[in-house]
Amino acid sequence: MDDGEVALSSTSADRSWVPVAGPRYPALILAVLLALGIVVGDTSDVSAAPWAIIAISGSVISLLLCRSRGAGRLLALAAIAFAMIALGAYRISSVNADRPSPELTDLCASHKSTELFARIGGVPYQRTSGWRAPLDLIATTSTAGHSPIRGRVLLLSDSSLQHLQYGDHVRLVGRFRAPTTRRNPGGFDYAEYLFRQGIDGTVTSSEELAHWSTGSRLAPENLVRPLRQWIRTTLTAHLPAESGALLLGLLLGDTDRLPDRVARAFRESGTSHLLAVSGANVWLVVGMILWPMYALSVPRWPRTLIALIIIVLFSFLTRNEPSVVRASLMVGLILLGRLVWRPASPINAVGAAAVIILLFAPAHLFRPGFQLSFAAVLAILIVARRIDPHIRGWWRRKIPYAVTMFFASSIAATLATGPISAANFGTIPVAGLLANIVLVPLAGLAAHLGMLLLAAQLISQSLARWIAFVTGPVLDGAARTADMFSRVPGAVVSWPDPSPITLALLLGLCVLALSWRHRYRWFRPATYVAVGLALTVAIRAAFLPDERIPSVTFLDNGASPLVVVADASGKSTWLADDQGIDSDTHQWIVEPFARHILRSPAPTSWTPWRRIPAPEFAADSNRGGSLSWTRIVDRVAGEEGVHRVWGDCLRRESRCVIVVRDSSVLNDTIILRQISELGRTRCDLALPSDARRWQIRRAVDHFDPVHVVFYGASAFSRNPEEVLEFWRAKYPEISFYSLGAHGAIRIEFHSGGLIIVPTLPDFLTGDA
Repeated sequence: MDDGEVALSSTSADRSWVPVAGPRYPALILAVLLALGIVVGDTSDVSAAPWAIIAISGSVISLLLCRSRGAGRLLALAAIAFAMIALGAYRISSVNADRPSPELTDLCASHKSTELFARIGGVPYQRTSGWRAPLDLIATTSTAGHSPIRGRVLLLSDSSLQHLQYGDHVRLVGRFRAPTTRRNPGGFDYAEYLFRQGIDGTVTSSEELAHWSTGSRLAPENLVRPLRQWIRTTLTAHLPAESGALLLGLLLGDTDRLPDRVARAFRESGTSHLLAVSGANVWLVVGMILWPMYALSVPRWPRTLIALIIIVLFSFLTRNEPSVVRASLMVGLILLGRLVWRPASPINAVGAAAVIILLFAPAHLFRPGFQLSFAAVLAILIVARRIDPHIRGWWRRKIPYAVTMFFASSIAATLATGPISAANFGTIPVAGLLANIVLVPLAGLAAHLGMLLLAAQLISQSLARWIAFVTGPVLDGAARTADMFSRVPGAVVSWPDPSPITLALLLGLCVLALSWRHRYRWFRPATYVAVGLALTVAIRAAFLPDERIPSVTFLDNGASPLVVVADASGKSTWLADDQGIDSDTHQWIVEPFARHILRSPAPTSWTPWRRIPAPEFAADSNRGGSLSWTRIVDRVAGEEGVHRVWGDCLRRESRCVIVVRDSSVLNDTIILRQISELGRTRCDLALPSDARRWQIRRAVDHFDPVHVVFYGASAFSRNPEEVLEFWRAKYPEISFYSLGAHGAIRIEFHSGGLIIVPTLPDFLTGDA
């Protein structure tokens, strides 16, 4: 019998219809088919009804042919496969049907304040910018009366929502908005992120809301709420702020209060999975529950039932993140298997967990957390199963065996999650290969000490303080180690927009590499795949050269647009109009753009224009001699000693770009003349799109530019084509460019002069 099959047995006397062999991991195969169906249903425009008919028909055919042999058996297996694919397509189609509702779409487009009634549909949580809570809409109120409305939105509030519970009803006055899509190249698609969570819009409220405590206290979300608050309070009381926030992330995956530099260190060292609760945390909780019951000789059924209840509550305690749900389901299936004396295969348990999650929440398939979690655990289990039979002799000793398996697991997880990380974030944290070997045991020790600290708090505060005295240095050492690995050259490799063909070839190569047990049979196909991969990479490099040129890019940052200037090497980057180092702006806007366009994981040099004096700026910006700058400043009235940048002039040879970053400067004729004197040759003029038409007309008359670029969000650009046609008719000798309400524009410096290159397909081009 082949290694990939296992014999099936039956207690029935008539076994003629039972298949002789079946797949070893049926749940994993079903999960793959279900995931394929979700992808097909998400990309197609077919409604849910046809998929339901196909799924039912396939199931009926498989049942009718289950007694068949030969071709009939193959047809039954094909019917089961098609039924699972159709089931996945049906689930995602039914979830996405009629989303968003027409009523919610109209409210988001109106931008008007509306009174609404809703139900709290999740656990309120806190972010650095305020509080968040999912709302299930019930009705809106207007002069015409109450209007029912359906849909789910995310409430954004500056006031605390800590007093709200899951299931409470609220009444508030808020302004609906549609979530922003990807506004800049490589940027974060907030609308897609919320859509996959079942949220179709946001509502902002700055007023106090009325609420009625109608949520059930027995709901799991409400049961774990006091426990979560007690854990936060205990850690805050016994540990410094940074250490307490890090331990909270290790125990519960709650990183809301974690400093940005610590989160960045773990992310760039490839160990951010330690801050996302997974199987290790679940086994830790289960172990601390089962060990005392084993010591007290509690019977098997009660201790297993208690462990399952604790697993469910712990999953809700961590807000049911995909990695936690996967680990909880795996542990629950293994415990149930042992309870009925049927040991469960870990790989099959992974497949069963994926099937359960995708049946209830098919959109989880598109979330990076789900993809990374399942890819990592499958790679670890498969590689461990392949390596274990080859470890003999002294390698079987505990320490060498543990080190070997741990190192192999780290490599397997990094290789499996690398393409997924590149597809979602544009980077691969290579440092994780070594960082995991050091940080995983260190983080595990810190997590154990944290659990002991919480247990000691129930007994004696003095004992808890002694444990906290030991826990603090361990957490500090973990943070310092992550920071050390993140600073290693090449810790993060940039790979933005990987080709699907390249990813498929890499997957095939990994599958063949895991088949070494077939001696040399895998060598020839592996060689073919490796050659195909090398040719694909070479062809892409030949036809898509990575040009290094100086560039000026206008990034839409919402309230205040950013101007990103990069030298030819892509290593030194300047930020214009930077109001201070904003980690959210850098993480979700600037750094994705740097990876996407500049092909750099993170620029090594940041020079915010508004944060350094003019002499230092001049000395710093002339590095390499490729770009030279002239800064125009004017003293702000009433603010003695403070200089405000009105415009910045970038010169290269005989051409220049004048960037005006404040529309109010266009009101002052004297300042306009001062700026225009710097561009005595004809220049390219970049204006903020919130400028009024008469202001733009004055600027155009003063500068006489070759090109005019509007950048950033605009109050009058609801119809950008109409605005452009107005200016083209007014000044037919000038080329006008715009991105409307959102997006980015690049001005690239070539030897032949300036070329304005669009970066979004809906860009309204003019005559160059």
